[in-house]
Amino acid sequence: MKRVLSLAVGILMLAWGCQSSPEDMPVKDPQKASLGSQSPVIKRKTINLNAPIKPQFNTLDERDNKYITEALVMLGNSNPGFKKDMIDDDYRLQMVQDSLHKPIELVSDCDKLDEKWRQTETMTNALQIQAGHLGKWWAITPTENAALNASDRAYGRPDTDITYITNKSPQELQPVIKRILSAIEESRMLLDKAFKGLPLKHRQHLIKNILPQMILDGDKIKEGFQLEAEKINLSLARPGTQTVTQGRDVINPEDVAMLKLAFDINFGDIYQAGITLTSAVDEAIEILEAIPPEQIKQLTGRLLYATTPYGPVIINGAQDDVYNDDALLIIDLAGNDRYFNHAGGSVNDISVVIDLSGDDYYASTGKFSQGAGLFGIGILADLSGSDTYQAVSFSQGCGLFGIGMLVDSGQGSDTFSADTFCQGAGGWGIGILTNRLGDTRYCARTFSQGLGCTLGAGALIDYAGDDYYISTGSIQNDRPYSMSQGFGQGNRPIASGGVGTLIDYQGNDHYRAYFYAQGCSYWYGLGILIDNNGNDRYDAQVYAQGCGIHLSTGVLIDRNGADFYNCTYGGNAQGAAHDLAVGILVDKNGTDTYVGRGNNQGSAITN
Repeated sequence: MKRVLSLAVGILMLAWGCQSSPEDMPVKDPQKASLGSQSPVIKRKTINLNAPIKPQFNTLDERDNKYITEALVMLGNSNPGFKKDMIDDDYRLQMVQDSLHKPIELVSDCDKLDEKWRQTETMTNALQIQAGHLGKWWAITPTENAALNASDRAYGRPDTDITYITNKSPQELQPVIKRILSAIEESRMLLDKAFKGLPLKHRQHLIKNILPQMILDGDKIKEGFQLEAEKINLSLARPGTQTVTQGRDVINPEDVAMLKLAFDINFGDIYQAGITLTSAVDEAIEILEAIPPEQIKQLTGRLLYATTPYGPVIINGAQDDVYNDDALLIIDLAGNDRYFNHAGGSVNDISVVIDLSGDDYYASTGKFSQGAGLFGIGILADLSGSDTYQAVSFSQGCGLFGIGMLVDSGQGSDTFSADTFCQGAGGWGIGILTNRLGDTRYCARTFSQGLGCTLGAGALIDYAGDDYYISTGSIQNDRPYSMSQGFGQGNRPIASGGVGTLIDYQGNDHYRAYFYAQGCSYWYGLGILIDNNGNDRYDAQVYAQGCGIHLSTGVLIDRNGADFYNCTYGGNAQGAAHDLAVGILVDKNGTDTYVGRGNNQGSAITN
């Protein structure tokens, strides 16, 4: 087996056993090497993420670190963590800062992150991992919130009291309804507290200015909240403040003032609301899954429809159902169902959908759908079946100034299709998409599939199956910008980026994107892609496959398999760094092929 090591200042690329093989190498046989190839057992337990984490795999062993040290000495730079934070701002995440200052240690940190997700089986743990990336911003501070009594708390009228709604439910489901509705009410109070300092007109101002930036070439579909936001015309900059030019960057004082509105949000309260809600949903799922299938089959028809000021509470039994209208809470016990609503998508509030079984079809034409939250929390949990998810922008695990989670635990083969800012995308919030089993297709356009923007963390985690990821890109300046598949994005030049993560644990996978993708980052962001097992293929054009661009860090780790890396349009890929950045590609095992041009395969420029 041939060993190859390429290293340049600010960039690391390791590939063990690199030998040539045909470009169109078939990817068919499952990898049989020992990296946990067994299908994961679905059992939900909460783990203590504060306890020391011992990774199952160490990407860089003692021998690897010895070679790296020797290479750095030969280059005359024994410390690759030279100062790269040339510009300071108020949005810098500590995790991003550490990745720039301690790039070699970052590989070990990725091993620990990989192990955390490997052990994670609950929505609560998933949320905790993401909040951990955001550090002090999402820290929970002690509050004096009064404890809620579910039997006494009302939604505003006696006939919408939690106890009243619970008693109308089937007896088997009463603990579930009481637990979730009580948590929703407590979470709503926490959200009210979180946004107390941000009046509605300021929320609308943020929407008006941020959403168009997320949709690069213009989305003609406008929601009611966007139409209202367009009516807002605020001037927030101090009188007399002038536009500043720094090099090629233009700093608009209105943009600076607009982003600072985020400081009026208490993100810790959003996190507390999320933990309160996910803990309840985790417990509810355990209760629901413990009900014998024979008993579920006997529960048919509409089992509950109760109105609240915030939307209906619906429980449907074992039949095929169609959902056209949104709800505060939907629990569907069985059947091949169709969801034409926002399906666990929420704006300024909370929405939860739990679907226990069936081959379901989700088709949403509105933004913030299928596990998405804007100034709120949205959760969609589908526990079984081969499902199809179709959505537009801001969907499928999207959190923007809020939390969005889509969890698919079924053993079937699923398809996810969406547009922009989707499939595990977080900006000023947390977005999570997890999928447990089955061969899955993920199709999106841009800003997707593990994206972290300013003060945000997004993650797409797939545990098993032969999967296909594609980000088709949004055309700007005749270039297709993907900005996906483990991508950290900052708002140059005024705000640092977030943390974007894509982890795939098993299967022969194909990743396809264009510009900026596959463990890549831009402007003080951190992008991570980890593939644990299988014969995988990575196709991109430029700025990809372990690439840091403009004071940021991108890392791609592939642990096993005969892999193919293709990036032939331009340079800056396959372990490359540009402009005081860090780019890392580590392929630990297997007979691999690398195809590229320009500043590729262990290169660094403007460093």
